[in-house]
Amino acid sequence: LITPFGIGYSVVLNKNYDFFSVTVNDKKIRLYGIREMKVLDAILMSGFDTKKLIGLSGKSQRFTVNSIQHYYAGEFSTPSKISVNSKPASIEDIIRPGDIIEIIPAKNGNSPTVRISDITDTDDRGFVYFNGMKTSLRPRYFVNKNQVNEDYVICGSDSIEIIHMKKISDLYKLYKIDEKLHKSFINGAEANMDSELYDGFIIDMMNAAETEKESPVNASIESTKENAEAKIECIVVTINGNSVMLPKKDDNYIFADMLNYTNIDPSKPEGDIVLLHNGREASYLNLISEGDIITIKWGFDQS
Repeated sequence: LITPFGIGYSVVLNKNYDFFSVTVNDKKIRLYGIREMKVLDAILMSGFDTKKLIGLSGKSQRFTVNSIQHYYAGEFSTPSKISVNSKPASIEDIIRPGDIIEIIPAKNGNSPTVRISDITDTDDRGFVYFNGMKTSLRPRYFVNKNQVNEDYVICGSDSIEIIHMKKISDLYKLYKIDEKLHKSFINGAEANMDSELYDGFIIDMMNAAETEKESPVNASIESTKENAEAKIECIVVTINGNSVMLPKKDDNYIFADMLNYTNIDPSKPEGDIVLLHNGREASYLNLISEGDIITIKWGFDQS
């Protein structure tokens, strides 16, 4: 029978081309010598994935922190290694019958893993009383306007805002207060937005218009502290991205109590409920503390 394969085979025989064999990663490959054959020819005939000859660098990360651009480069790839008869070789080297070719595939570089804790200070420096409300001086982190904790793994294009809780202006920013309409006093003395915060400070805030009639400047520090402590009747937590003041009670709040501050109704399920307490899976019996970050939402089935 006359077939394309038969015709090609006859051409090879008539031109006295010799077949020969080599081994590629323990796989025997048969080649014919229509010309000088190279390592690349054997690799192609073996079916080896040529994409693995050159690895890819890890994907870089770009994100902003308080409107400042940050860039973390991905790792470089590890190139492939080729040897012929246990000696280093390249894809352009000429091969001969019986050669043993070994290829160690290239390794792609890793993309950087960057957490909030890698880019900023996470120390808790104590607390202050802000208009009678006990407020922790630990930094607050917001990613794309949602509050997260220091273990959050940053993604490309994230917009991150960090409130460092070091100045009075940070308190105003945290509680979304217009600083132009108010004046602040630290331990009875008038302060400005750049005044630094330290553990135990008592900060009073008054409407700017009222400060002409009444100012705490002449009040004693002890009296101010007593008044502030009398006002501390709540703890502040974040529920689904919103700051919530919980009235103090004799026993501790538990996670189940937080349902009252959401629109989630477990009796009317809309999927699997997701409970996160400071970024970790939670149960309804978890105890709630000042500054906790709580997420309660429906997790929809994506299948």
